[in-house]
Amino acid sequence: MDNPTVVYTGCDRAAAQLARLWLEKHGVRAAVKGEGGRGLLSVIGRLLYLSIRYRGWVYGGPLGIGLDVLVDQADAARAEALVAEFEKRNRPANGPAESYDPADFVRVVCDACDKQAFFHVSKRGQVEQCPHCTEYLDIE
Repeated sequence: MDNPTVVYTGCDRAAAQLARLWLEKHGVRAAVKGEGGRGLLSVIGRLLYLSIRYRGWVYGGPLGIGLDVLVDQADAARAEALVAEFEKRNRPANGPAESYDPADFVRVVCDACDKQAFFHVSKRGQVEQCPHCTEYLDIE
């Protein structure tokens, strides 16, 4: 890439790689910035990111600490349109239809599987199933 441009920031390695694969499937060459780092700073950055994510302080993009998906400047406009379609297709199943704000969601940790799930604030006071193990959760 002669002039790389960021078109997407994934909240983790899987999200960034999925976005990269989506772009490449549609003919746009892409790369993930930050992949393959093995130095001490890379390890510290990953631990900080995992700590932030584990504590549930963020939903979606973690304070700009995610992995960037890069494309060539010449492909940026097309890539941005593809990323918008990618995000629309990969929106949380229990989120609003058009757009979402992290403040509109409640984080719940399942007692059965110890994984976190996010539910819209309108679900407070209701019982929902955990998306990971299907146990029932009280949304508080």
